[in-house]
Amino acid sequence: MDDEYITIYEKLTNLSGLIKRYQMLNQSNFGPFADSTRGQGRILAMLKIQPEIKIKDLSYLLGIRQQSLSELLNKLEKGGYIERKISNEDKRVVIINLTEKGKNVESPETSYHEFFDCLTSEELKQFEEYLDRIIVAFDKYFIGNSYLKPLAKTDNVFLANVTFEPKCRNNWHIHKAEKGGGQILICVDGEGWYQEEGKEPQSLKVGDVVTIPVNVKHWHGAKKDSWFSHIAVEVPGENTSNEWCEEVTDEEYHQL
Repeated sequence: MDDEYITIYEKLTNLSGLIKRYQMLNQSNFGPFADSTRGQGRILAMLKIQPEIKIKDLSYLLGIRQQSLSELLNKLEKGGYIERKISNEDKRVVIINLTEKGKNVESPETSYHEFFDCLTSEELKQFEEYLDRIIVAFDKYFIGNSYLKPLAKTDNVFLANVTFEPKCRNNWHIHKAEKGGGQILICVDGEGWYQEEGKEPQSLKVGDVVTIPVNVKHWHGAKKDSWFSHIAVEVPGENTSNEWCEEVTDEEYHQL
């Protein structure tokens, strides 16, 4: 049964990679506006719904810090897709307006028939139910979205790249083993946090390496305004297992 689980997991990982490749091809055709759920594409999609909006309100609706939002707005303004104006009612308030060029930007069609027409209507409903259950199983250990890509697996070693979106973190957890065991994190992109129970949080950046002792309760994840990726190396051991514990609450996280 374990081999069957591994095969299914590898197929899901392969599917995730194919979806990302499809998104990258879209971006080559539509540029930074290909993905309406991220970056400039997300801002433009929101402005098409509300062509005039305060920066503060846009920041709130998108869940992006104003500093990070300003960087994206600078790119859009430089490209002539938006313009900023001072509010007539309050000179301290900046209004974002979608220009005609911004209004005329074409977005990719979100039709996925070519992928799902291989399934009948009934099979699609069953597939959606299965996916919902799998997503719940993965989500219960994380707050926010994370993406795992296995890199290598032998009888003794497992390596995977784990990417966290901003604010995403895993629950407190413990890597258990009777002998050996533990985990090593190699930070490869963005900025994140690592914390052991009873200790101060450790800020992580590219190049940092964290050796997580066996049987120590800890968590790790991205910072509020940064994506974060690390290579996770499972240290070989005897009778290894993971114990998942409580969430890192918003109150705890936002105090960092």
